[in-house]
Amino acid sequence: MDQEEQLRQLNERMEALTEANARLLRRVGDLERQVRALSGEAWQPPVPPAVTLPAPVRGEEPAVEGPRMEPLAVEAAVTRTTAEPEARSETRTLESKVGLAWVNRVAVITCIFAAAFFFKYAADNEWIGPSGRVALGLVAGCVAIALAERFHGRGERIYSQGLCGLGVSLLYLSFFAAFHYYALLPQAPVFALMALTIVLGGVLALRFRSQAIAGLALAGGLLTPPLLSTGQFNAAFFYAYLLALVGAAQWLARRESWRGLDVGSQAGAVWFVLGSMDQMQRANGEGWFVAFVVAAFALFVGSGVRWAGYVALGLWPVVLFGGEDAGFTAYAAALAAMTAGGLAWGRAKAWEHALAVMYGAASLSFYLWLVESNSDNALTQNVPLAAVLFLLFLAWIPLRVRDGLALRTVDLVVTAANAFTFFGTVYVSFDEKAKGWLGVAAIMTALMHLGAARLARVEAQGALLFLGLTLGLATVAVPLQFSAFHIAIAWALEAAALAWVAARMRSPQGAALALLVGLLAVMDVLFEFQGPRLTFAEGEAIPAVVFNTRMLTMAVCAGSLWLMARWLGRWTEMARLAAAPYVTGHLVMAYGLTLEVIEWAHRGEAESALSVARLSVTILYAVYGVALISVGVAARSALNRVLGLAAIAFVILKLYLYDVWNLATVYRVIAFGALGGLLLLTSFLYSRYRGKIESLWQGDNR
Repeated sequence: MDQEEQLRQLNERMEALTEANARLLRRVGDLERQVRALSGEAWQPPVPPAVTLPAPVRGEEPAVEGPRMEPLAVEAAVTRTTAEPEARSETRTLESKVGLAWVNRVAVITCIFAAAFFFKYAADNEWIGPSGRVALGLVAGCVAIALAERFHGRGERIYSQGLCGLGVSLLYLSFFAAFHYYALLPQAPVFALMALTIVLGGVLALRFRSQAIAGLALAGGLLTPPLLSTGQFNAAFFYAYLLALVGAAQWLARRESWRGLDVGSQAGAVWFVLGSMDQMQRANGEGWFVAFVVAAFALFVGSGVRWAGYVALGLWPVVLFGGEDAGFTAYAAALAAMTAGGLAWGRAKAWEHALAVMYGAASLSFYLWLVESNSDNALTQNVPLAAVLFLLFLAWIPLRVRDGLALRTVDLVVTAANAFTFFGTVYVSFDEKAKGWLGVAAIMTALMHLGAARLARVEAQGALLFLGLTLGLATVAVPLQFSAFHIAIAWALEAAALAWVAARMRSPQGAALALLVGLLAVMDVLFEFQGPRLTFAEGEAIPAVVFNTRMLTMAVCAGSLWLMARWLGRWTEMARLAAAPYVTGHLVMAYGLTLEVIEWAHRGEAESALSVARLSVTILYAVYGVALISVGVAARSALNRVLGLAAIAFVILKLYLYDVWNLATVYRVIAFGALGGLLLLTSFLYSRYRGKIESLWQGDNR
């Protein structure tokens, strides 16, 4: 019978070898046909060597000579296997998996349940004594393992794996029954025996090269603490045991490339850590919890399955928050170490999503800490931890540039978000006593980004991002540290500086940011100075006309807008856009002068103050218009001349549609006389320089 079985197995192997050889010959033939077609030669099928079956194991039987495959037979085999062998092989493989592997595993699980139910039923019905039942289970387990070893030696690999798993499970259940059902042994010896059974399962998994046995041992190891629990939680022992268990599982998984065991060990660790959270807190085991989380993070980040490594990056920093009661020092050190280690690992392994995943996990964990933390410790705890995390993420782009790697969108987005989350933490953490330092904090953060911009200067995108964040934070610092007119002045000067940088670097984004900051300055001016002061309190010092804080703010704002227009105007692509800040600068200056003139007029007699104010505004805009036209002629600037003519047109409309009905007679005379004289002067300028102005429109006019 043994001889027949060996011959049957040998014939099956030869059939599989013949099919594999036929497929190989077909592929070689295809390649040779292509080569012959390119060279123009005719193709001849390859002639394989004759195949002879080896002699049986037992020497007394004669050797059996296998079929010889002649060239024509080979060619026929190639032709015959072009259509059906692959489908037949796939069908046979599927049938083998279902009939052998899956049925075998289901059978093992079924037998395990049967054994468990047997122990329970035997205990309830008082069959043979407790010791006999346990001994029977142990014997059955040992027999199953012995049979597994025998079948493994005969080549029945999958079947032997099933018997081995059944044997390990019977040993495990026998020891558990000795403690739980029969109380034959105390907890400590039973735990040691079950742990040895788990180790045996791992050894047998290596022996049989079976991931299923390893998974069974892992499941038994995870179930051991809750199965043997007596209600008392020893945090140090529990976390040390769990770390050793999943560490061994990870070692096996990476050694044998078992993806299922790799993923399952992390899933089991997370499940049991979260499940034991209440017991850990009641036992004050937060310190051991934090230590385990850091160790588990380091263990599972190096998973052989990349997406499982990403899960570790994103999950364990959040789980770390469960140990907040361990104290700020332990929590902060653990989160900082996990963040630094995760970023370093992501760089070393070139994980493209490591930065985003690590940033999201660290930010979420820290946010949970902020929600629960005591505001009295904000400056000594929250801000320093936020600063450490901020610097770790800030260094990502400079390090990537140093490594010669291109920047990606995710790098830029996370870096920008990092700036906002850090400064947001500072903002909400500062109490009323420290609010005066918010502007300083913003400036310090801006300087850090400026330093990063210098480190990343060889990468245009990174340098521009850091410069933009630098200037953006500086812009935020202005209203936080200053008040009233100082804000508009600071923003206006910053807008001019931004325009200069944008023009030097030829950055459209920088130009847009400069215009945005300039708009903020203009809006602040309009908000702070909504009209002239027409009355003054008794004893109040009346500010001088023009030479006062308001006019200084207007002048600085207008001058900054003109500088912005000048620098952007030198950039060909932005020349047209430069007109916007230039015109806005004149509007700001005219608005400031209007407020000064109206306020000056109301310092005189009350009866004539209104007429004097109206007349003064009319003359002011007429003079301003003539001045613009003169500058336009001298500086060859059509924009100035057009603005001047627009101012003159406004004055004419105001005079004929409004002033003529509201001014007293004497002021009408002055207004019309002054406007007439200025209009004559304007006409003279166009008459005197007509040819020059017309040539400017055709030449280098701007």
